[in-house]
Amino acid sequence: MEDAIRRAIEFQSKKLLKKEERSRFADRKYQRKHKLRTGTPGQTGVYREPRIWGVAPHFNPKYCLAHSKFLARVIWLKIRERTYQPQPAVRYKIAKDSGGFREIMVFAIPDAAIANLFYRKLRDKNRNLFSPFSYAYMKDRGLFDAVIQLNSYLTGSTKYIIQFDFAKYFDSIDHKYIEHLFSVLNFNISDTEKYVLRAFLQHPIHDAKHYAAGPPEIRQIGVPQGSSLSLFLANLAGHELDRRLEATNGQFVRFADDIVAVTNNHDDALKILKAFEEHCRYSGITINHQKSPGISLMSSDIRSERRSFFVNDGDGDDIMILSDFDCIGHKFSNNKVEISTRGFKRTKRRISKILYIHLLYSLKSLGTMDVSRVIGKHFDWDLVTCVNEIRKFIYGGLPKVSLPDSLVAIANWERCGGSLAFVRLWIQSSGSKNLMVGLLML
Repeated sequence: MEDAIRRAIEFQSKKLLKKEERSRFADRKYQRKHKLRTGTPGQTGVYREPRIWGVAPHFNPKYCLAHSKFLARVIWLKIRERTYQPQPAVRYKIAKDSGGFREIMVFAIPDAAIANLFYRKLRDKNRNLFSPFSYAYMKDRGLFDAVIQLNSYLTGSTKYIIQFDFAKYFDSIDHKYIEHLFSVLNFNISDTEKYVLRAFLQHPIHDAKHYAAGPPEIRQIGVPQGSSLSLFLANLAGHELDRRLEATNGQFVRFADDIVAVTNNHDDALKILKAFEEHCRYSGITINHQKSPGISLMSSDIRSERRSFFVNDGDGDDIMILSDFDCIGHKFSNNKVEISTRGFKRTKRRISKILYIHLLYSLKSLGTMDVSRVIGKHFDWDLVTCVNEIRKFIYGGLPKVSLPDSLVAIANWERCGGSLAFVRLWIQSSGSKNLMVGLLML
């Protein structure tokens, strides 16, 4: 085990070093392109190592790589003696598209290596015990499997969609509920693995700007976002809900905290609603009712099924009728999958930014057009670089000659990058395919 920890520390250190080298290469590439385009050197500033590397030695990949053998020996000794505790994690607040902030924890490299090592072992040992309708953080299934499965549920006439948005899912899972799951679920978790899981559940925290200033804060609730073990814990926390939903007459797909259930009648939808409420009562998780559609009726072509009022046990209420809904980055409707509303807006913002940088920024800053960039009547190199970057954003580094085959053959999707790889199901529809061909052949 000590040797496995050493290899995990070295892998984590080398990964961070490669990431930083890619960032430095991107800066140098930007300087070259900027000078070719404008004739002036790009302003990227003097290179400095990431600030977090100087927080403590264990956050510096160079130090950890040089002392990996010693660190592995000490950590494994502490785990065996039950004295191991992760070093205080650095807390960052990341703005969310929907408003508010998400707290992300950056752990020291040896602790991140321990989390990743134990997570992979727990995931592989228990992958057949998790619900087959849970798709997040699994080795043999992923997001596109969830999208295909959910799309298959929407065929037919009357469909009730039950969709809830959890408020700060990762941050609100009750630790007592996790301990309860340790005792009642038959998952393959050894005593040592339980000890490590508890150590990360109650890890110390420091803010990025005031690291080591005073005693650290100790996590009392939720699982840390930024640790590999939180992926296993999040799936563990949703396991009882999965079993409750499996016992109903509906069908569902869960990807982390994104859950959509589909039923054929309103009574079954109410039973699923009750399963959500019971799960929240036990786990400490709450539903964000402002962002949750709840029970909705998918629009139908059959007029007799277009009802907007339902009675249950003497109580009546209106029900929302929808033609589509967003989930896990996609928009679903009857027999159709598209880019989600948020994803479409994000794509437009990215392309608008590329157009501004290449075609408008220099004109705005210089006050005049650089005619040296236009050769003859047909070659505008600013336009050429702009189109090339848009194409790269859409389908990554896929060669132009491979585009027609990749739009038809599923076997070529593994070679595809960029936003094209994420919206593959949308492109399979004929109208979308013709649109994408026009964009890609620019």
